[in-house]
Amino acid sequence: MGGKSGYGTILAKGAVEIAQLTNIGGLDLKADSIDISTHSSADGFREYIPGMKDGGEVPIEGLFDPSDAGQVAAITDIGAGTSAAYTITFPEGSSIAFTGFLIGVKSGAPYDDKMSFSGTLKISGKPIFTGGTTLYSATFTVTAAAGGTAISGATIVFHNQTKTTDAAGQAVFIGLPAGTYVYGVDKDSYVGESDAVVVTNANITPAVTLALE
Repeated sequence: MGGKSGYGTILAKGAVEIAQLTNIGGLDLKADSIDISTHSSADGFREYIPGMKDGGEVPIEGLFDPSDAGQVAAITDIGAGTSAAYTITFPEGSSIAFTGFLIGVKSGAPYDDKMSFSGTLKISGKPIFTGGTTLYSATFTVTAAAGGTAISGATIVFHNQTKTTDAAGQAVFIGLPAGTYVYGVDKDSYVGESDAVVVTNANITPAVTLALE
């Protein structure tokens, strides 16, 4: 299949992720052309050479969250008049790194719908595209040692992320390169568990059992 889902794409300013985004634009490269036609141009056809190049713009859309450090950091660029390092990281690990700044931002707070915002990042200089590696996922299932029932609300710390299990006792982590990862699972009234899992060339489904204290 040639198509890939964009779910899980991340935009970060420096090391701070800009959260709650629903759409992140990609490359929009352009190049000028310089007319070098003369009376001697063969058969009357115009001739050109490449001119200056433009990294373009990156439109973004999302849910407005005034408490999100990433959104606040990006918006302050307008007031400060400064550029910053940004990185778009795609689900399979490829990325686009560039220097840029917001040239416009718009937010909305309707009484009967979610708060939203949109903006446009202007790229300054050359954006750097880096190819990715194959990434995998880990779907944790947490159950009780006594009875085997699913435990919802358990906290799992894994791959520098913290997630809470759902009603089925599950939490999913994506964007994992091959490697060894340590996890920790905690839940009130249960004895916490920690261990390591190995990701090789497939998604993994770790099962964790917690005993009552």
